[in-house]
Amino acid sequence: MIRWCVEENAHLAMDQAEYEKHYEGLLARYEKAKVRLDKVKEVYQNRRIKRAQLDAFLSRLFQKDLVLSEFGETLWHAVIDKITVYSENDIQFTFSDGTVIRV
Repeated sequence: MIRWCVEENAHLAMDQAEYEKHYEGLLARYEKAKVRLDKVKEVYQNRRIKRAQLDAFLSRLFQKDLVLSEFGETLWHAVIDKITVYSENDIQFTFSDGTVIRV
């Protein structure tokens, strides 16, 4: 629409104040849409990353027996990303899928 507006101004005699007003309005719409698109792209990318993490976790899980008889070291490393110890009674578990539990 911006390109069309510029081409129209180049080929037709137009009031330049009116043209500037129209052009600025289109530019504002474009910037607003671009910000929204960037947010959607960020959400999409975060979901792709989370899906890849979950797929990797499920792949590791399905390599094991379907019935878990024990929670071993391999499964622990597949599930837990990091543990943060703030104090003896304050520990935070960050799981591979991004979930955080503080106990």
